[in-house]
Amino acid sequence: MKEYSRHPPIDAECKWVADRCEAHVDGELTSAERHRLLEHAESCSVCSDAILRAERLQRSLSQLPTLRCPDAVTAAVRRRMQAERMAPRSARRRVLIAAGIAASLALLLTFALQRQQDAQRRRQAAMELRA
Repeated sequence: MKEYSRHPPIDAECKWVADRCEAHVDGELTSAERHRLLEHAESCSVCSDAILRAERLQRSLSQLPTLRCPDAVTAAVRRRMQAERMAPRSARRRVLIAAGIAASLALLLTFALQRQQDAQRRRQAAMELRA
């Protein structure tokens, strides 16, 4: 849930505006959402102040120098992401291998039982011929 630093939302529309204030200053709202937000702010001083504060904060942040992540950190993050992507595959692969082994054993057992039954039938037929 979003926290509101100065004033809690007054009503549902104020909450809607507060939840989208950051997206507004980042330019992420649709034109319809932007229109709704600005229309509400015209009649609500609390929301208007919140939008102005967010815009000032955005301007201040945009003036900060851009920092570059150290190469070692970037490489570590990439390794971790690669390991996480591979984990589900290797787990899935283990399941498929186990299923393949189980299916092979089931076929082997089926063929072994079939051969045993065929051998018993042949012995039975041979005994009947002798009798």
